[in-house]
Amino acid sequence: MNLKASIVICAYNSVDRIGSTLEALATQTASDGSFELIVVDNASSDGTGDFVRNHVAFSSLSKRNINCQVIREQRQGLTYARIRGVCESKGSFVCFLDDDNLPQPDYIAQGISAFSDDSIGILVSRIYPKYLSVNPSPSMLKREHLLAINNKMGEDLITWEGTSYIAPTIGAGMWLRRSAFLDIVPWQSPELLMGDRTGTSLLSGGDIEIGILFAKANFKRLYCPNLVLYHLIPPTRLTMRYFTRLIISIIRSELTLKKKYYDQQYGILEKIKQFFILIFAMLAFPIIILRQDGLNEFLFVLAGRWARFLGPFF
Repeated sequence: MNLKASIVICAYNSVDRIGSTLEALATQTASDGSFELIVVDNASSDGTGDFVRNHVAFSSLSKRNINCQVIREQRQGLTYARIRGVCESKGSFVCFLDDDNLPQPDYIAQGISAFSDDSIGILVSRIYPKYLSVNPSPSMLKREHLLAINNKMGEDLITWEGTSYIAPTIGAGMWLRRSAFLDIVPWQSPELLMGDRTGTSLLSGGDIEIGILFAKANFKRLYCPNLVLYHLIPPTRLTMRYFTRLIISIIRSELTLKKKYYDQQYGILEKIKQFFILIFAMLAFPIIILRQDGLNEFLFVLAGRWARFLGPFF
């Protein structure tokens, strides 16, 4: 065997989603035995683990000399699931996929070849949306990146170097150098890391934090447009309630990371400033409502200002 990559899917109550991801992995053109599949069942209550083990695509991969396993992680939370997946992996490179991602057939082969030198620590995939049943409103489409969509970053390779820049190292389709992760990330003390998605919570930022830690260790982070996958977006993620919560969570998570790693403090003066900006946004209602999809646009602007008024999570 010439094992190069470990594909880690962190799954929570994924019976209605993960089948399509497994089927996409079964079509990969990467040579047999060059990758393994690890599904981390993150304390699911819907039988996700058994569903994966019994899926025809899981069996198909196993017949190709691809090691496939399902690991149960009882500590609920995406951070715990990612750490468990890396610790169980054996490949030089680890790729995190969500349970609603569809990688293109050459995805794994392209990922393995993209680690062209030892200075590269992280690869960021090009993620296209695939909306199921319902399309986003214009105001949501403007903020499509909040749904882990980044295909508009373009066709060219982007390299982020240095420690001062927070790069968009999206967790869906993130590739990383395993040995570096184990050296850099405090995986034995996960309480030192940002909490990430847990159950229905929309707290986020764990993927961006990994990118920051790699940057501080002088590794390059690359956006690779040839690493193409599709992200399935169900109607439940296009409701006003969900999208508003998402805006608030992502902004507050970003502020938390800036405070934690870049000493960007949030004191009483900033609180007062953001309060007046929030009031100004409310008073701008007659202007914003005239825009396309005006009511939704106003509510999203208000959610963003509210998040900045609340400030970092800690």
